[in-house]
Amino acid sequence: MPTTSSIRLLLVEDHAMVAEAIGLALGRAAQSCSVPGQDRQSEDIQLLVRSVVDYSICLLDPSGHVTSWNAGAERIKGYRAEEIIGSHFSVFYPPEDLAAGKPAMELEVAVADGRWEEEGWRVRKDGTRFWASVVITALYDDRGELRGFGKVTRDLTERRNVARALDERGMQLAHLVRAQEMERRRIAYDVHDDTIQFMVAVGMRLRAMEGGLGRELAAEVRGVGEAVEAAVTIFRICQEAITNVRKHARATSIRLSLVSLDRGVHVRVADDGAGLPPRAEQPLRHFGLIEMRERAEIAGGWWSLTGHPGAGTTVDFWVPAVPHHP
Repeated sequence: MPTTSSIRLLLVEDHAMVAEAIGLALGRAAQSCSVPGQDRQSEDIQLLVRSVVDYSICLLDPSGHVTSWNAGAERIKGYRAEEIIGSHFSVFYPPEDLAAGKPAMELEVAVADGRWEEEGWRVRKDGTRFWASVVITALYDDRGELRGFGKVTRDLTERRNVARALDERGMQLAHLVRAQEMERRRIAYDVHDDTIQFMVAVGMRLRAMEGGLGRELAAEVRGVGEAVEAAVTIFRICQEAITNVRKHARATSIRLSLVSLDRGVHVRVADDGAGLPPRAEQPLRHFGLIEMRERAEIAGGWWSLTGHPGAGTTVDFWVPAVPHHP
């Protein structure tokens, strides 16, 4: 069992090891609540947890409602303690995970296996997403009754971005996507019978005009050109998603929605087809899926794919109104 001093040392080490140590400490604190003479140890653990700023550490009751909140949780997720205590922890999950029932599933696994661990998207108070490492540990008292859960989260967005930037395969794929887009733009100069090709050509010509304009006017022209590029990105991802449905889904209908969200555009393409195969058999390396994700992320957005066998498939993505420039 780690002591409070050993946990302090672990805070600079591997996140999974830290989360496990904190989970054990919280579990020990839950057990000591009913044991005379151990109040001081419980208070020390609670003091340590409250002071940690690099990790979001909170306690949940058995149904998943937040019962405690530390400084790291406020820094990472944006909620003050008085704003979030009493709320269900599902508020930290994106819509696609809520629709899939993921929060409830994670608690069920934590009860069955003792803990749940994953990396994935989570949502801050302001609606922005961050890439998180999450560990949920089931906490039991000395009678073996479930007292709740300890939830430890770390923001790994920067680490993920760096890893992706350094990943040679990712860089090559991004280069391939850009090369394909440049080729499509070249064709667009000569072929104007298609709306999207015309938009690409307009964007390229706006770019070409910038050099001969004054600074303020050039900035305005650049903004228009970037908005056109964002529209092209949305079109290309939708085009690929609908093509995949036509080729593989055996669907009878497709629902496409676009909404303005967080100074960008959120798009959802859902079908009623065959759905995704079981997780172990999912074609996550299919080039069409990778290309859609890369287009969204190169533009500074995100992309996700959800579905179950026989229950259809949903592609969700968001891109900023003005593209991201890597």
